[in-house]
Amino acid sequence: MGEDGPLFLGTEEVRVAADGSLYREEVFLGRLRIVEFGPEAAFQRVGHTLYRVEGGEPLPAQGTAVWSGFLESSNVDLTREMTSLLEVRRCYEAAQRVMHTYDSLLARAANELGALG
Repeated sequence: MGEDGPLFLGTEEVRVAADGSLYREEVFLGRLRIVEFGPEAAFQRVGHTLYRVEGGEPLPAQGTAVWSGFLESSNVDLTREMTSLLEVRRCYEAAQRVMHTYDSLLARAANELGALG
């Protein structure tokens, strides 16, 4: 979506500048409409990659830049998350063993106290 409406770029290669301007060779085609929403805005999923905004008006984005030709990576460190998952699993298993041992001791104490009387 451009600032002046939908952009139709065709199949030829387009260069994207940092401010969102689109050029084919040296011909200006338009500028991407880059907006931001306030904290009161709620996004509702409409389709697989489509969202509808409720409760907020789009405002022109300040201090943004378009990085064309770059691949955005995930903000999750897979190795760290897998290590954390294994650590949590081991803690759970240890707690489970403690509860099982405690339950066995209580059952044994109840049986032995009943035998003393």
